[in-house]
Amino acid sequence: MSSMFQNLHYVYIALDTLLLTIWLIFYLVRKDLRHEILMISILTIPLGLTQYFFGQDYWHPTYIMSFNFFGLEDLLYAFGVGGIAGVIYEEFLGKRFTKRHLPKHQYIATALTLGGLLALFVGVNILHINSIYVSSVVFLLAGLGAIIMRHDLFKQAFYSGVFLGVLTLLSEIFVVFLFPDFITKWWFLDNISRVFILEIPVEEILFAFALGFVTGPIYELVFGLRLQK
Repeated sequence: MSSMFQNLHYVYIALDTLLLTIWLIFYLVRKDLRHEILMISILTIPLGLTQYFFGQDYWHPTYIMSFNFFGLEDLLYAFGVGGIAGVIYEEFLGKRFTKRHLPKHQYIATALTLGGLLALFVGVNILHINSIYVSSVVFLLAGLGAIIMRHDLFKQAFYSGVFLGVLTLLSEIFVVFLFPDFITKWWFLDNISRVFILEIPVEEILFAFALGFVTGPIYELVFGLRLQK
C-alpha cells in the first residue's frame, strides 16, 4: 500500500475533501439552495472549535495544520458537513420552497448554539459524560425544540438525520478502505460502546443523525420558510 495511505496525517483532510466535493455538487446542482447551504456552512464553522471537548475523551486526530486544541480540518469538516446537513433533505427528495412564509425566528440559531455549548461544557467538564453522547443529546433536544415551534418540520428533521447518518457511514467506510488503521489509532475506544457498523463506531452514526436532525430544519425555522408538499 502507498506510504501516503499509511500516514494518518492525511486521513482527516481526505475525509474533508470527500465531504467538500459532495458539498460542491449540492451547491452546483441546486441554485435555489445556494444561500441556504452557504449560510449554514458559515454558521457551523465554529463547531470545529468544539474539538476542545472531543479531544478530551472521544478521539485524537492528527492534522496537517493545527492550532492548539483544534485543527484546520475541524473547521473544514464543520463547514462541509453543516452545509450538507442543511440541504440534504431538499437535495435528495427534490423539495423546493413555497412563496408563503411563516413568522421568522431570527435569534433561535444563536440561542441554540450558546445553549448547546453551555450544555456541552457542563456535560463534559462537570458531569464527566463523554462528549459524543452529550453533543448528540444536545442536538436531538435542539431539534425537538425546533419541531415544537414548527410541527411541519418533523419529517425534514428526521430524514435529514437519516440521510446524514447514511452519508457519514459510507464516507467513513471509504476512508477506512484507504486508511485501515485510523479508527483504532484515533478513537478512545475504551470510552465508548465498542459497537461497530462495518468497522465504524456506532457513535459516529448517532452523532451524524443528531446533527442532521437539528441542522436540517433550522434554516426554515429561522427564516419562516415552508417546503412544498
